[in-house]
Amino acid sequence: MRVVYLICCTLLTAVVGAGEPTSIRKFAEVAHTRVVWVQDHGTANSDILAIGQRLKLMGFDSEDGNGERVVLGELRNYAKPLLTPDGQRVVFSDQPSQKFYVVNWDGSGKKLLGDGLAVDVWRDPADGEDWVYAAKRVGKPENVTYRNLRRVKLSDPKISQKVWDQTDVGCDNFQLSADGTRAGGEFPWPNGGVADLKKKTWQKLETGCWSSIAPDNSGVSWVFDGPHRNLQFHRPDEAEGWKVNVNSAPEINGAEVFHPRWSNHVRFFGMTGPYSVQGKVNVISGGGPQVEVYLGRFSPDFKTVEAWYQVTANDRGDFYPDVWLAGGERHVVDLRGLKNAPVAVAAGTWPVATEGLLFAWNNSAQTNQIPDRPGQPGRACQIQLHGRAVPGRFHDLRFLGGTGTLENLDAELLAAAKSKKSLTVEMLVTPASATSPLAAFCEIGPLDRPYVQLLQQNDMLFRRTKSAAGVTVKEWKTAAPVVVTLTVTPEKSLVYVDGRVLSESQGSLDLGMWTSAEIRLGSVAWRGSVEAVTVYERGLSAEEVERQAAAARLRIPKRKSIVQTRVTAKCIERSTIPPPAQILPYRRALAVHEFEVQKIVADPKSTKKAAAATLKVKDRILVARWVILDGQVLPEAAAPKVGESAEVALELVDEHPELKSERQILDVAELDLPLYYDVREPVNSP
Repeated sequence: MRVVYLICCTLLTAVVGAGEPTSIRKFAEVAHTRVVWVQDHGTANSDILAIGQRLKLMGFDSEDGNGERVVLGELRNYAKPLLTPDGQRVVFSDQPSQKFYVVNWDGSGKKLLGDGLAVDVWRDPADGEDWVYAAKRVGKPENVTYRNLRRVKLSDPKISQKVWDQTDVGCDNFQLSADGTRAGGEFPWPNGGVADLKKKTWQKLETGCWSSIAPDNSGVSWVFDGPHRNLQFHRPDEAEGWKVNVNSAPEINGAEVFHPRWSNHVRFFGMTGPYSVQGKVNVISGGGPQVEVYLGRFSPDFKTVEAWYQVTANDRGDFYPDVWLAGGERHVVDLRGLKNAPVAVAAGTWPVATEGLLFAWNNSAQTNQIPDRPGQPGRACQIQLHGRAVPGRFHDLRFLGGTGTLENLDAELLAAAKSKKSLTVEMLVTPASATSPLAAFCEIGPLDRPYVQLLQQNDMLFRRTKSAAGVTVKEWKTAAPVVVTLTVTPEKSLVYVDGRVLSESQGSLDLGMWTSAEIRLGSVAWRGSVEAVTVYERGLSAEEVERQAAAARLRIPKRKSIVQTRVTAKCIERSTIPPPAQILPYRRALAVHEFEVQKIVADPKSTKKAAAATLKVKDRILVARWVILDGQVLPEAAAPKVGESAEVALELVDEHPELKSERQILDVAELDLPLYYDVREPVNSP
């Protein structure tokens, strides 16, 4: 008999291993428990997305004493198995054929339900009817993006209803609240959040995967982080969430975990791990025979996992668990002062102007979805980063010589510009310094010859067109945010800074002759950050520009500065940087290395005496540095080598919420050292 020891705070509890009914009953607080999952019978045990044909559908019942057992043993595809609300049947999908089925717990009565991938099963509390929610895949079998979410009645699959078409959705997890009005998921990956299915709105909470919502009506939800080690929890009535570590089960040994999914009981969830075999893509893709199914039990305050139970113990890869506990639906999240607040589309009143709005990207923490307009659907507004561009501390876009393109906007903006001869582009811009070469931070038009450029040179702002350049007065201040607005009408074009006109030119910039309206932010030579980006198919009035700028600037006074310490440090141990293909679908990553502080470096710009006091010579620390950007390993990622020294500018990772869901490569031995972020721009030599 295997014995797994759980140390939670100062409490030591023995949890008897898989296959013992009394132990699982103790773990599950006497509740009858069932678990279903897929088991890989291929040679590599690496079908972690369940897209292959050598799988079995497996089950575990706490009451039958049989431990792991086969539900359907024919080797074929079984994807994303789901237990029905009564625990009596299993809904599963066939990825190659894109069809989903239901089967009884004993393996009998298999029945086709419909086309697509089943993502959840929900019981209507009003009449007790069960509904299966399913969506259609976009592209190849390994694609995680699905659309046209609908539901079919389990008792009569011919009855089908559309549920959600506001955005694509991620397939790894989609779960409904008890009343069916909300769902946790990705909209699509990696935008984790909560959707209001009645109002057709959704709220982004984090960048990550395996998003889920509590099975009651509390609205509490989570998003799984990029390092695959923590759940980022959120309650609907508070802006800030909290982190719960979920790779603390004894036999996980700090490795990555996957497939976290809330059960029908608010205190219990399932997951798989440990992932420690390097695959073609990353350690998750490696799967391996060591990957087992675990159950976790949250503490009553949902701040920790207070107990673990290992369901499986075999030499096959076990993936995609779903967990059911008898009577689980009667339990609710009980947190002090919890209010079931409605899902909001975005915080605050920005943008103020909505008429003619084509694009609105607030920051990477927001939903960034504009609502439906007459005759046109809403748009999920995204900015794709290229080259040396990373998320900033305020969820803005930080440009270190890279660019960002506004996605899926070019064609519509071009058509509007040609027909109406008008447009407005606006953004909140923070230059990195008042000392800068002439460099563009916004360009509109073809990449090789843009029609319009907005540029910074030192403390001056320029507007350049194919035929002329407009020069403003000195307006930049070091690292001071300003709202820059370009409006174009058939009569004239204007540039505003913080709502005030700084440049005016006659004419409409020949919009009717444009062949492209692509908008790019940043450039190879520009350093700074951008947020609060809007695009309109009309020229805003001077009053609208002023109100819009005031709304965007409301966020600035709320931002606090943080302690930064510059040190010279020697590299003690490095994490191994994998080829970019091994972190897909992520395209950027930080590596965490161990350093020893050798010298505190005075920062001539800092007057804070406390900055140097946070670290001392001989301190051992972990430092996270960007090593992969836009799918490419940075040339400077190899430095410093073990034994070499480098100067680093350090801020605590906990002060950088934008990093929570970024891919972090961490394979050094000392995992408990303080973790810092090197905020310096990557350079080729230490």
